[in-house]
Amino acid sequence: QQIARNKPIEQIERGHNLSSECLGAFVVRAWSESDDCMKTLRIYLDTSVVGTANANDALHVALATVARADMIVSWNFKHIVHFEKMRGFNAANLREGYGSLDIHAPPEVI
Repeated sequence: QQIARNKPIEQIERGHNLSSECLGAFVVRAWSESDDCMKTLRIYLDTSVVGTANANDALHVALATVARADMIVSWNFKHIVHFEKMRGFNAANLREGYGSLDIHAPPEVI
């Protein structure tokens, strides 16, 4: 099961050569920003995993973390699929009692 926000799905459909047939194979469940999600986001920002200018990117990770997703698949190599960022997100997740979250680029999982 895929957990996603609408904006990333729209980005994938528009610009990254994934057809709507491919996306149709997944069950998409949208998650709203809960208190736990916003707390997790704040931790990412307070520990400088990402800066406030990139809070929306960190929000995607927080949503997946709180939903206990197995992984995030993203084209965002600057703020999500980035070695130092992945370590920072997962360090915060483990400190807060969440499991680690695998973060991959689409070619790694398709």
